[in-house]
Amino acid sequence: MSEGRNTALFAAALALTTAAVTYDHVAWGVPEPAPAASSAPVARGASPCSAGTPVQSPCAAGAPLKAAPPPPAPMPQAKEGKLPPPPPPAPKPTAEAPRAAPPPPPARLPEGASEAPDLVPDRDP
Repeated sequence: MSEGRNTALFAAALALTTAAVTYDHVAWGVPEPAPAASSAPVARGASPCSAGTPVQSPCAAGAPLKAAPPPPAPMPQAKEGKLPPPPPPAPKPTAEAPRAAPPPPPARLPEGASEAPDLVPDRDP
C-alpha cells in the first residue's frame, strides 16, 4: 500500500469514529459524574479528618492505614582508586576444529516393504 492510501484510510476511519462519537453524545448526552467520596465539601484550610466529616472518611476510627514504602536500597559506593582492567580477549583458534564423523547410512527396507504406505493415497475410487 502506498503512503497516500494509508493516510486516506486513516482519515476516513477517524472521520467515521468522530461521527459515531458525536451521534452517541447527541443521542445519550453526557453521563452524570460519579458522586464524590465525601458529600460535604471540606472547608478551605480544614483537615479532612476534622469533626463533621462522614464516617466513610479515611480518618475514621479503625480505618486501615497505608504502610510506608520500604526504604530504597543503598547505592554501592565507588572505590577511590581505578577499577582493574578488563580481562584480555579470548585467543582465536589457530587450527580448524575436528569434525564429527558422519552419521551411519539408513537401514535398508525389508523385501516387499514400501516406505510410508499410510501417506500414499488410495488409487481405487
